Amino acid sequence: MIFSSTSLIDAKAKLLAFKFPAFGLKQNEQGAWTRTPELKGLGSDQVNRFVTSGRYARALSTAAYSGKPVKERVTLTLADGDQQRVIEFGVLAYKPEFILLPQGRELEYSFPEETARVCCSSSRNNPELMPELPEVETARRGIAPHLIASASRT
Repeated sequence: MIFSSTSLIDAKAKLLAFKFPAFGLKQNEQGAWTRTPELKGLGSDQVNRFVTSGRYARALSTAAYSGKPVKERVTLTLADGDQQRVIEFGVLAYKPEFILLPQGRELEYSFPEETARVCCSSSRNNPELMPELPEVETARRGIAPHLIASASRT
């Protein structure tokens, strides 16, 4: 039996940039993350949460490469000490799971479908290209009825 890490990024590597089909994120010299194309109303806290989620993302599972064709490409730029490297991933599926294949490897990484919606929306003008994290949205939906009921009683 072969065991492999479910993490796409080495723990010691520093994340410098993401490139998705619909947008890119890059860390500038001051350490701030910028999105291209720019999305009005997108706050730095939201971008930082997205980057942190991506940095520590873990696949639900890994499996030997199935032979599915690559639909799109995603790239990550990392720094290992003084050296930079780019890792390219092929997108094999969006539903029912988001499946990535790192270039040069024969191992697929499966993530929740929600990951694909956030990272690889085919609409370049989609305002939800970087929505709130799922757990934030779930919490918001869970408490909204209570807040509305509370406000109507006052």
